[in-house]
Amino acid sequence: MTQVDLNKLDAEQLRNLVAQLMGSAADQEQQLQTLQQRTVTAEQRNRHLEAVNAKLSHELLLLRRLKFGKHSEKLSPLQQSLLEDIIDADTSAIEQEWADQIKDEPISNKPKAQPKRVALPPELPRKKNTSRAG
Repeated sequence: MTQVDLNKLDAEQLRNLVAQLMGSAADQEQQLQTLQQRTVTAEQRNRHLEAVNAKLSHELLLLRRLKFGKHSEKLSPLQQSLLEDIIDADTSAIEQEWADQIKDEPISNKPKAQPKRVALPPELPRKKNTSRAG
């Protein structure tokens, strides 16, 4: 409302307007607090997932070093086989944990549409090109 509009209102109308504005301000304050709480929760989850991701990446790196590093060449065939079985099991467990985390969080709400080819419009001119071998 403009200043002129406020001057035309009587006391009761002004009280009603103030009460309405105060109620609106309280609603907006509540919405702000809710959004701030969601932001804090999302930031905490993000930090947790980053820490888990860093831990799993480090663990996977160590397991791959054990499997493919110089040290793995010095083991007896039986020890090498046992070590590879353990490393493979740990690696698959880490990859499964990553897959579970990715599955829990949808990246996009919209499914991607497969592009389709469309026939050219009939009004376009057609040319027939023939090539001769030789």
